[in-house]
Amino acid sequence: GNVRDAHNSISMAVDGDENNIKWVITTAGTSYIVGDLKKVDGTWTFNGVAPQTKIFTNMPLWTNRGELYATQSFFNDKLGRRILMSWMIDNTADLIKGKTWNGAQSLPVSVELVTVNGMYSLKVSPVEELKNNYDGQACLIEDTTLSEEDGGLEIAGLYENLYDLTLTLDVGTAKKATLTFAADETNQSVLTLDFENHTATLDLTQSGKYLSYSITSAMVPENGKVTVRLVMDVSVVEVFINDAQNMESYVFPPEGATGVRVNAYGGAVTIERLVINYLKSIHEVNL
Repeated sequence: GNVRDAHNSISMAVDGDENNIKWVITTAGTSYIVGDLKKVDGTWTFNGVAPQTKIFTNMPLWTNRGELYATQSFFNDKLGRRILMSWMIDNTADLIKGKTWNGAQSLPVSVELVTVNGMYSLKVSPVEELKNNYDGQACLIEDTTLSEEDGGLEIAGLYENLYDLTLTLDVGTAKKATLTFAADETNQSVLTLDFENHTATLDLTQSGKYLSYSITSAMVPENGKVTVRLVMDVSVVEVFINDAQNMESYVFPPEGATGVRVNAYGGAVTIERLVINYLKSIHEVNL
């Protein structure tokens, strides 16, 4: 495996069982290894029991794309959670007029070690305290079926790209579904869920003039359903799919590009629930 620097060791209960403890070693924020930490002949020794796995979906290091690096964990949370935070690499200040900063912190995420089909996996989701930052509901849609002929469901009237969006889909007969965001007539960011090939692709090739690339991750529907959590923080987007995959990036759409749309392709898909909550500035709220 590719073992980098900035290691972080975390003891975690498997499936919440405190009698079954494994150690998780994260490497530079890009991957993790699950194993046992035991004393052998007076020396603490780590033995991996599972293949090295990506912790987040990332690009090569030292890009401007929001590569996570130097992930750190917090072990003394009052609720007993394991919380991770990472540095999102960025060097675009010289490219964008008026941008006086480089880099940002990722959202704090809560992680759990679970077994899926007999394999160890980290379940990743934003901490619950993010909801303390809500600033009113922008949209709530439930039990709505879309087909390719419908032309999509468009959410208009968002006044800024600062929100927490959760979309739960019943896959139905659709081959693909897309979630378009930060959009206007000429710019858009698109998350494509490919139900046939079990992939999710975040396409930022039309997201503005500063960055142009796409990110692809594995994505498997659970019981015929997919839940997407997309947190848009003006110039940072973080995407969580079924609490198992995570994609993150910087994105610099032009002012006014705030449109959101859901489309289905090759069949029908049902929006079980789509909710968008505006967010306040994190600097103004005691989380």
